[in-house]
Amino acid sequence: MRKGSIIKALFISALFISGIFAGPVYAGVVDKVIAVVNDDVITKSELDIMVFPVYKEYAAKYQGNELMEKLNDAADGLLEKLIEETLILQQAKRENVTADKSEVDERIEKIRQKFSGEGEFEGVLEQSHITMSKLREEYKEQAIADKMMDMKVRSRISVGPSEIESYYMEHRPQFNEAEAVELWSIFVKAEADKDRDEKLKAAEGILSRLGAGEDFGKLTGEYSDSAAAAGGGDRGFVHKGDLLKSVEEKVFGLEEGGISPIISSPGGYYIFKAGKRRHSRTVTLEEATPQIISILYAQKFEARYDEWVNSLKKDAYISIR
Repeated sequence: MRKGSIIKALFISALFISGIFAGPVYAGVVDKVIAVVNDDVITKSELDIMVFPVYKEYAAKYQGNELMEKLNDAADGLLEKLIEETLILQQAKRENVTADKSEVDERIEKIRQKFSGEGEFEGVLEQSHITMSKLREEYKEQAIADKMMDMKVRSRISVGPSEIESYYMEHRPQFNEAEAVELWSIFVKAEADKDRDEKLKAAEGILSRLGAGEDFGKLTGEYSDSAAAAGGGDRGFVHKGDLLKSVEEKVFGLEEGGISPIISSPGGYYIFKAGKRRHSRTVTLEEATPQIISILYAQKFEARYDEWVNSLKKDAYISIR
């Protein structure tokens, strides 16, 4: 079996065996060594802990087969990340780098916040056969690895003014902005064919009330099914090219404060309100500087990290089982 396939199989089986997905969990499952790095081993339970926050994040976005596909896509890098972390921890031990309790507490708290409450957090830990002491141990190691990256990677990266200006001049088209209009929307969901006539009538009723002068934000809060409803339907500035052509023609033809006709989509019906306009322009160097710094920093971080970790791998014994 190819290395990538092994990692994916381990990743998916970890989810099922740990009980994160439906299915029986058997007590007393023997931990399995899945990789050896110099004198240290990586076990399946360590991979489970890597899966723990990833699963929670993905489960909030995807379901069923799509969730499995996304997890499968993420699997390739997880074992490799554990191997690299093990090498980094071995180097940290040689340099006497450690992490204190408060640093571990902070990382645990960030994971807790991804759950609806303490009960769900503890329940998933129990189903996954992950004890709190084991979780703390793993996050202590992550904190130590992060300190090492501060020392060996982040502290050695800088982005200077001349680099920023050079990037800006060499990538000018990247900083061209198309014409944009500020938009608010009301969305009436109508996925099933049988609902469309009824939902269209509801949208027509909303449009009629808007025409009579009722507040767009108020009606959005009452009737809109979109995620933007909580913010009064505010979609911010939308650029030409971001919307379907049929929608774009209608909304970019509106005056400031104008209301669109009902626009049909496969998922339902939209009503838009237009706000201010911005003409097409080129973002200035000053405006673009934070974005350019992020781009250049990320490039340098990746290059420096790869150089450092590859130097650790060069003389290491690594075996995936």
